[in-house]
Amino acid sequence: VHSFAGKDKPDIVEAAFGWHHEAYIDKKGVLYVCAKAKVTSVKVTELKNGERKLTQVKLPPGAGNANKVTFTRKRMFVCTDKGKIYSFKIVENIRTQEEMMF
Repeated sequence: VHSFAGKDKPDIVEAAFGWHHEAYIDKKGVLYVCAKAKVTSVKVTELKNGERKLTQVKLPPGAGNANKVTFTRKRMFVCTDKGKIYSFKIVENIRTQEEMMF
């Protein structure tokens, strides 16, 4: 996966996959999220397999480092090394059939 290859990239130790999102925790306890990667059954030039745009999630001050992440359909739950649990609401943006085709 290109987003994780290289010295300047996160060293991922934990991953979780939701309905529409993916979450990753690196060995420093930093949490990243991205849209679920599109993997097609045939090669599509416009879709590069393994490309993910990672966004770092900032936990509140004093939360500690993320060490576990999981999803339900409408929420992402994050546990920290300080024993705290945080819930993040997932907002789905429904795309039209035309948008999904192009």
